[in-house]
Amino acid sequence: MANPLYFPTLLLLLAAISQAITVEPVSKLKLNSRILQDSIVQKVNENPKAGWEAAMNPQFSNYSVGEFKYLLGVKQTPTKELRGVPLLRHPKSMKLPIEFDARTAWLHCSTIGRILDQGHCGSCWAFGAVESLSDRFCIHYGMNLSLSVNDLLACCGWMCGGGCDGGSPIDAWRYFVQSGVVTEECDPYFDDIGCSHPGCEPGFPTPKCERKCADKNKLWAESKHFSVNAYRIDSDPHSIMAEVSSNGPVEVAFTVYEDFAHYKSGVYKHITGDVMGGHAVKLIGWGASEDGEDYWLLANQWNRGWGDVGSFDQNLLRVELPSNYRRRRYSQMLTCNFILNDRMVTSRLKEEQMSAVLKRLLLLVCLPPGTWLEKLPASMPMSTLRLDDGLSYSNVM
Repeated sequence: MANPLYFPTLLLLLAAISQAITVEPVSKLKLNSRILQDSIVQKVNENPKAGWEAAMNPQFSNYSVGEFKYLLGVKQTPTKELRGVPLLRHPKSMKLPIEFDARTAWLHCSTIGRILDQGHCGSCWAFGAVESLSDRFCIHYGMNLSLSVNDLLACCGWMCGGGCDGGSPIDAWRYFVQSGVVTEECDPYFDDIGCSHPGCEPGFPTPKCERKCADKNKLWAESKHFSVNAYRIDSDPHSIMAEVSSNGPVEVAFTVYEDFAHYKSGVYKHITGDVMGGHAVKLIGWGASEDGEDYWLLANQWNRGWGDVGSFDQNLLRVELPSNYRRRRYSQMLTCNFILNDRMVTSRLKEEQMSAVLKRLLLLVCLPPGTWLEKLPASMPMSTLRLDDGLSYSNVM
């Protein structure tokens, strides 16, 4: 009999995104109304500070508010129970890249960029956990395998919560320690084919735990993969980034509002609408938009037609980092304003990009914050005016 595989893993409830998942009661009348609203799309798209684009997503065209809420299956873990889970803090001295994407960091791991579909089941808590564990087996063991959401969803039982009616991410990771999880090949997710069968109908029950592989030539016990322990990561962005860049993607949970259902592209932040519930996804990196907004890069499990489509971040979600996060603490991303052909231009540059910029400018001078060149010599057609990070660069060609 083959030995089950073990790997140390973690749980991350991202307090930096949401300090607590709170759900207010919703009236029966509103529960039966449509989740997609033209008024929300208009309010987001007309807000110059929104930072993201809203749309009437076809994914939820027939969903009521109640059906959308059902997808948000994270049950809040009691504080007393969380205190029993080890908390890991990474040292501030650890150097981090200014941007990170686990898909490109570990190109050999195809599972990292895989977008799945939870259907009408409130199984997000299970998806975030299983997907992160699958990625880490590839990153650290070189094993490109997909683990079974169905095993966790159907067999964890009361220990994790209510299956399709929602569950606790922390208990999902405890299940990996105590019971392990089989491969997707052994026990495929009942809703994996993308909403074209009864598993996608509202109110479809949690699948039964069979404890046998779909392929009768494979044994359930031999398909199990275990984690050694489960731990939390400190909510400070530096610790989260250090964990992801060192060990791989993590599971995060956050509060979802009505406007989230309308997300199309950009860096999401709550603009309008009531609280809908708690949602779990996989965090795979971070970066900054062209407008300079810092964000988390997240992989959702609402099929491949949802999210930031048409870019490298296709089907992914970008959520703004907390307002107290300052990029210059962790990187050397330079924000410069300079005059180019009598026009003011703003650019975010990495230090390694400076040489490319210098080839285009006759003179580049980055000055400390708040310092301005009020008068430019006539012989200087271009010049950088200000540098937020207080570093200085100069070059004459």
